[in-house]
Amino acid sequence: SDAPYHSVGGGFYPFFAATGLDQLISQVQKVDPYTVDIILTHPDSSFLANLATDFAIILSKEYADQLASNRQRELIDKRPIGTGPFKFVAFKKDYYIRYQRHESYWRQGPSIERLVFSITPNANKRMLKLVTGECDVIPYPLVSELKSLNRKEIEVRSEVSPNVSFWAFNTQRPPFDDPKVRQALSYAINREAIIDTIYYGNAELAESILPPTSWASSDAELKYHYNPEKARKMLREAGIPRGFKMDIWAIPVQRVYNPNARRMAELMQSDLAEVGVDARIISYEWNTFRRRLSRSEHDTVLIGWYADNADPDNFFRPLLSCAAVASGSNRANWCHNGFDQILYQAISTTDNAQRKQLYHSAQQLLMQQQPLLPIAHSMRYQAQREYVKGVELPPYGGISFRLAGKELPAQ
Repeated sequence: SDAPYHSVGGGFYPFFAATGLDQLISQVQKVDPYTVDIILTHPDSSFLANLATDFAIILSKEYADQLASNRQRELIDKRPIGTGPFKFVAFKKDYYIRYQRHESYWRQGPSIERLVFSITPNANKRMLKLVTGECDVIPYPLVSELKSLNRKEIEVRSEVSPNVSFWAFNTQRPPFDDPKVRQALSYAINREAIIDTIYYGNAELAESILPPTSWASSDAELKYHYNPEKARKMLREAGIPRGFKMDIWAIPVQRVYNPNARRMAELMQSDLAEVGVDARIISYEWNTFRRRLSRSEHDTVLIGWYADNADPDNFFRPLLSCAAVASGSNRANWCHNGFDQILYQAISTTDNAQRKQLYHSAQQLLMQQQPLLPIAHSMRYQAQREYVKGVELPPYGGISFRLAGKELPAQ
């Protein structure tokens, strides 16, 4: 925390805190110009996976020293430099980011000279820009409109995506501190209808917070099937009166794990009305939403997670550990010492068979305590003009333009 760049950008690092990275690294020692030793305070089998993610980039010390000497440390976030295939040119908030090809890139790079990100949060506007040729590639095309993109000049690509959407209960706020209430509300939700209506079938019903593609996923039978009669009975047994009022916060932005949280909340609102619960839907502008969510003002929230790497720990500690409550990334505000102990046992061994058993135990405990209801694992889509070549859709997010090029049809 006394490092000269620690406070740049606010000095708040929720992922590092939630995964214990801030307590894990003891020293970083230079061995030679191309080698460092990273000394850990304790074993952590997820460390290499975390080290390989996009947020663990190496920044230029020479550049950092230059900015510090000119009292311009904050520019390290606003005017970045690095060793990638493109060089940063300009950024205009809410409008665009401009790049140009890095001629001295160390390996094979793109054939295009310029790359422009046109910042377009509205999915309909993105689709229109693609169809009219104003842009070449769009992420997150509307799943409801995929069939309309079935035309010669447009290609739709898909990728099995390590993500999950979920409904998190604020377990520090009564009556959601009672597992029976959380279980009852989970039985009230028709998730199959959500898969059909919100994802148009382009998602898989979530049996766990872990996607089925994870090597640690459990094949345990899904517990919370849609059962409004059971939900009503359990709510009354838990002392929840008919007409009980609660909030569902719905993220106001489109995400790969949830293409339309507002519409999903409306379906859930209708389901909850069937069991005597009066749910109000709340949404704010995204920055306000995140700020108020971090202050735990919500009863429940529809949100989700996109994995940074293939290690199963990436779905557990950042979302559900006690440390993640303190850092703000645990939206259920659920701290269970037994669950934490299982997670730390799992990262303390390199035996994958043992780790798998521990993660199965963690998933069983989650189903019993039900701090959140997993809803869906969604396919990820990208649409582009047919002449675009070499644009990759990496499994862990983002779009790779490293080999981007154009192959225009012959006139």
